[in-house]
Amino acid sequence: MILWTQKGLLKTNEIFRKKAANKITKSYRALGTVIDLTIYGCQDEGILDQSYQLIKYYEDIFTVNREKSELMTVNQMAGIESVQVTEPVYQLTKISLEKVKNISDLMQQLGL
Repeated sequence: MILWTQKGLLKTNEIFRKKAANKITKSYRALGTVIDLTIYGCQDEGILDQSYQLIKYYEDIFTVNREKSELMTVNQMAGIESVQVTEPVYQLTKISLEKVKNISDLMQQLGL
């Protein structure tokens, strides 16, 4: 593929090589695993750190890898008492229940 720029024609793979050379990667531990975040085209580690903070936010509410999280509180209180949850947990739970119902309906149709 050829790309026209102010400097003339450039091959796309040349552009990708330049971008790949200008990348930074940092490793973080969250959600029960190691996460390698990489950004291309700049050297701003602040972007990686902000991304990691967003991951940590979701870990705090969604993780099942530790005893204390919003989702674990819901699981622990199931059948005992109601738990007020944030909008992200509500939306994830709603989508999960819809997917389980779809799978259940499919299995019933297949006679499983």
